Amino acid sequence: MRDITGVERCAKYIRLEHLEEDIAPLEGPIGFALKMPVVNVSKRARDYRIYYNESLSEFVGEICENDILRFNYQF
Repeated sequence: MRDITGVERCAKYIRLEHLEEDIAPLEGPIGFALKMPVVNVSKRARDYRIYYNESLSEFVGEICENDILRFNYQF
């Protein structure tokens, strides 16, 4: 997350796909565990890639390139 000048403004990230792992470092300083229930689970396929054709996949890969590289995503 960068500001308009390109300066990084976020020191930590919480990724939904790694929620428990990413929240864990916050629990010590705040003094309690953050337990997030799983609700509203989608009935769609877990592999999101089946919903993208080649041109859409390329487009998302381009506009999300920084996030894909930063978080080591596969797309």
